[in-house]
Amino acid sequence: MPRVLICVNEANTAGGEGVLVLADQLRHDGIDAVSKHYDPVPADGRLRWLRREMLAADFVLLPFSDELRRGFAGHGPAEDNWIGLLAQQLLFDASTQNHRLIPLLEDSACERDIPIELRAFARYRVPAEYEQLYRHLTGQPEHVPPVLGELRVLPTRAASVAAELEAVQAPVPRLRRSAALTRVLAFAADARCAGGALRLGAELSAIEDGLRRARLRERFELRMVPTATLTRVVNELDEHLPDIVHFGGHGSEDGAIVLEGLPPSYMSPADMAQLFAALSRPPALVVFSLCHSRGLAEAVSEQVCPAIGFDGAVADATAQAFAATLYERLASYEQLDLRRAFSLAQVAAREGGLPGAELARLCTRSGAPGACR
Repeated sequence: MPRVLICVNEANTAGGEGVLVLADQLRHDGIDAVSKHYDPVPADGRLRWLRREMLAADFVLLPFSDELRRGFAGHGPAEDNWIGLLAQQLLFDASTQNHRLIPLLEDSACERDIPIELRAFARYRVPAEYEQLYRHLTGQPEHVPPVLGELRVLPTRAASVAAELEAVQAPVPRLRRSAALTRVLAFAADARCAGGALRLGAELSAIEDGLRRARLRERFELRMVPTATLTRVVNELDEHLPDIVHFGGHGSEDGAIVLEGLPPSYMSPADMAQLFAALSRPPALVVFSLCHSRGLAEAVSEQVCPAIGFDGAVADATAQAFAATLYERLASYEQLDLRRAFSLAQVAAREGGLPGAELARLCTRSGAPGACR
């Protein structure tokens, strides 16, 4: 269930009752919508409330009017100026990769009310495009690609005319669907206070590219979560019940994973194992693509399923190369061959001259052959 903040200053022409109606409708439709209407007198003041809610939200809806547009330039009412400053900082921190900010317009509003920083991204007119907005917030696209079929074998020019006519007139074969998809859920958590900025977008792309190259790619389904807070990790795991879980981000020197938030959330190996053990259907594999994550992998493997971690600090480039080969190999075998895929991923990263590939560890339950190697 996504958390959505609707930013509005009641002085705006787009504010007032229209925003309250939108917030009520979103909550009725299962989205955790937040608006100043629900908390008119916050104990810590309006500006701190706005900062806290904007950073905690999965999506921030910006109903644009002339006042809020001027706020992005620093020339609007005080609250609009503050909204504009925080929104621009979120966009800057994400290196212009906008996953949170969604401009809204009234049906009669002008497109130029949207600041230039946000004109390249999706925007919606409400209430006319409410369904499209709801699809965006809930990750439910209107059109999804069908399962990839098999290549057709076409006749050679040497074939007889009769054979060619028979091939043309034959019915198109039905698409074959896999009985069960292998679902991969990939989290990225770039908690800046835990260390330098990571290129986690590149790691998610490496996973996607690896699966795309795989021989049995149509049997795998990838869901990427680029902003992994503790709440979102718990909700995504419980709702989607993936077969493979991937974490990219920071690991602390004492072996905890650092998730996004203000302040960041630290999950110890014991907490992580307890989380996976509580799921109604545990995954078949968990990958901790972060520094000092061997303890996390050991704890999860002891109670839940095999897990991969790193016994020390690992470079971004190494993590990306390891992940790309690991998922390409996993999606190329008829039967899941984890040890083979793990070994080939290590070799690929090592032969690329990348440091830290030898630190990868595949952990299984105690007493199993090669319990953690």
